[in-house]
Amino acid sequence: MTHTTINILFYISLIVILPIGAYLMFLWGRKISKPIAKGIERSKHVSVNGIAFKSFVYMIPAIIGFFIFAIPVIYFSSLMKKEDYCIEVIRFNHLKKTDPILQERCSCLDHDELFEKAAKSQ
Repeated sequence: MTHTTINILFYISLIVILPIGAYLMFLWGRKISKPIAKGIERSKHVSVNGIAFKSFVYMIPAIIGFFIFAIPVIYFSSLMKKEDYCIEVIRFNHLKKTDPILQERCSCLDHDELFEKAAKSQ
């Protein structure tokens, strides 16, 4: 993958996919707030710890859903970090394109682009 492709996918996931996950989490919270409020009204003894625990338990599906929507952002940001790491490794160790370390650690990235950036940064 090239640097441009990684950046485009990262920003799409950050601007589009992550807010969708946050919005769905918000909708789920609104949906469960009514049953929790009814339970509070019916109970004789109201405990803040009990309300917090009940809210947390009911919000677990929304939290899991939000993390599922956050996976693309985490993945593409790790690819961006990996690209910087590979450029530094190439620059400091003077690796060749056929080096096994480069093939193992930077296989998903465009090697020609990595070598161009490493040469420019020297």
